[in-house]
Amino acid sequence: MKIISSILLPFLLFVINWFYIPIKINVIKKETNKTDSLIYIIKNWIYTIFYSWFFFYYIIKNEYWRRGSIHFQAFTT
Repeated sequence: MKIISSILLPFLLFVINWFYIPIKINVIKKETNKTDSLIYIIKNWIYTIFYSWFFFYYIIKNEYWRRGSIHFQAFTT
């Protein structure tokens, strides 16, 4: 079970971010085409930076793949 969770959970997080960030960027393009208001542009860039930061910080910087699932570490320590 630990092997499944250590592979499946990071994979699901990766897939969610892999598809969500381009969708959000596409929303940015559509909204900026509708309006050139600086507020809309800043709001959408903040969303994009936040989701990119979440992916890189929690998956890569914390070496999530090597350490295994955080969920199971909490219950086994």
